[in-house]
Amino acid sequence: MCGVLDQIERKVGSGSFSPLTSIPHEMRGPPGQSHTDSDLAPSTSVIFDIVPVGSTRAGLK
Repeated sequence: MCGVLDQIERKVGSGSFSPLTSIPHEMRGPPGQSHTDSDLAPSTSVIFDIVPVGSTRAGLK
């Protein structure tokens, strides 16, 4: 492992993205790593994103 991390972020409804946890870059994609998000009400609209740690969202396309 090279020590590079990716951050899992969550956006609830029309809010902004906030960090949930960091995972090793090597774990992205299948088989990947799982994350349980248990503090949401049923039928809540959620978007998840994976962002390289140290990057800015504006720099990603």
